[in-house]
Amino acid sequence: MHLAAEYGHDKVVALLLSHSPKSIEAKDKFCRTALHYAALRGHDKVVVHLLSLVDETDHDSRTALHYAAEHGKENVIALLLAHRPQLIACLDSHRRTALHEAVIGGHDKAVEQLLQGRPTLIDKWTSNLTASILWSSSREAEEPVLLVDVQDYTRKTAFHYAALQNNEMVMSHLLAQQPSNLHRGDLVGRTAFALCCSTGTGEHGDAAAHARPPIAAERAWSRKYGGRTRLQSSYATLTERLLCTLHAPPTIGRSNFCSSRCPLAR
Repeated sequence: MHLAAEYGHDKVVALLLSHSPKSIEAKDKFCRTALHYAALRGHDKVVVHLLSLVDETDHDSRTALHYAAEHGKENVIALLLAHRPQLIACLDSHRRTALHEAVIGGHDKAVEQLLQGRPTLIDKWTSNLTASILWSSSREAEEPVLLVDVQDYTRKTAFHYAALQNNEMVMSHLLAQQPSNLHRGDLVGRTAFALCCSTGTGEHGDAAAHARPPIAAERAWSRKYGGRTRLQSSYATLTERLLCTLHAPPTIGRSNFCSSRCPLAR
C-alpha cells in the first residue's frame, strides 16, 4: 500500500482497498500511513482514496498536510483542507504548523494557498488540544492568535523563517495577514527584522554560506556596489521593506508593501 501510494499508482491502491480494506491502516516504522507518502509526492488521485486517514500523524506528530506543505504540493493541500480545514492549525512535535513547513521550504504558492480564503485566527473552532497550545501568553483571556504569529519550539514564527531565507514573495503573503506582533522574538530574542539585519546568520551558522560566490568575485561585486557584499545588499532590500511596514501606519505599510504584489491584500 505504501509503495503504491508513494509512486502514484491510484488503480493499484483502489484494488488493494477493495480486496483488503484494513490495509489502509498500515503504518511503517516511522508511523507514516500511505496518505503521508501520497501527500509528499503530490499524488492527488491517490490522496482521494485515502482521505479517511487525514487525521493520522507520524512519530513526529506530522499530518499529511505538513508533508504536502513542506514539498509545495498545492493540489494535495487543496484536497486535504477541503476535507478537513482544522488541519491548518495542527502542530507537530516541533510545534510547527503546515504554514511553517511551506515557508521553510520556500513555497510561496503553497503559503498563499494555506492563507487564502480560510480563517486566519486560531480560535475555538480548532481542537481543544491544539487551541490550548496556540493561545497567547494571556491564557486567562483566551485570546486567539493569528496563524502567522504561531511560534514553534524555538519561538520562531513564519516571519522568522521567511527572513532567514530572504524570501520576499513569502514575506508579502505573510504581511498581508496583518500580523499582530512583528517585534516578537525567538528563543534568544531575535525578531524577524533582526534576522534580516544579521545577513542570514542563525544559531547554526551562516544560512547562506553554501550559496556564496567565490571570494574574489564577491569582493569585486562589493567594490562595484558601495562596499556591500551581494548577500548584505540582498538582505538590505528585505530589511528596508520590513522597516516600511514596522514604522509606517498600518494602512500605509500595507499599501507600500502588499497591495500591488499580493492577491491577499485588501
